Amino acid sequence: DSETDSNIVLPKQHKCCCHALNLIGSKDAEDALKVATYGRNYRAATAKCQGIWNAVRRSTKASDAVAAICVDKRFLIPCATRWNSMYYAISRVLEFADKLSDISDALELPKFKAVEIAVLKEYARVMEPLASTLNALQGESNNFYGLILPKLVLLKSKLNKLLTSDNSNKQLIYAEPLVNALMAGLNNRFSNLFDLRGTAA
Repeated sequence: DSETDSNIVLPKQHKCCCHALNLIGSKDAEDALKVATYGRNYRAATAKCQGIWNAVRRSTKASDAVAAICVDKRFLIPCATRWNSMYYAISRVLEFADKLSDISDALELPKFKAVEIAVLKEYARVMEPLASTLNALQGESNNFYGLILPKLVLLKSKLNKLLTSDNSNKQLIYAEPLVNALMAGLNNRFSNLFDLRGTAA
């Protein structure tokens, strides 16, 4: 009855941790593009990746030409609704790094510059901890609320390590702005958890 219904108290809604991580990898990561050197090289590199993805997706002839060069694997095409698909697609491009010149010739596309390959490698290196954390937390089995904070703390630690170096051993040449953008996103979206005050904002 209405009197019983009025005594029902629902638990506080918890926002999706994986959705927040997706936003960090997509929206927050875009802040790194405001740094001129990184933004310019990243856009140039991903534009060339996009050229290959478009070609193999739209043309059977192009797909067959690439398949003749890359016998064992195929390019992965990013999906706009899933951020980590971009990470995996770029990682697959890097698996073909020694064949990209031949692929570009076969598709009559501009070749990658050395600096562009270097930027993609650093992008993949920086994004790997985020992708791994997202995969771990979006699993349907052996996944518990108590895992969230330890996973996020470990993610912050891994990102911080990418920034620690001395003058003779600099880990990142181009992608330091990306690390900073991810760290800012983590601190903003999970401030309540890191401060032990509640759930992700």
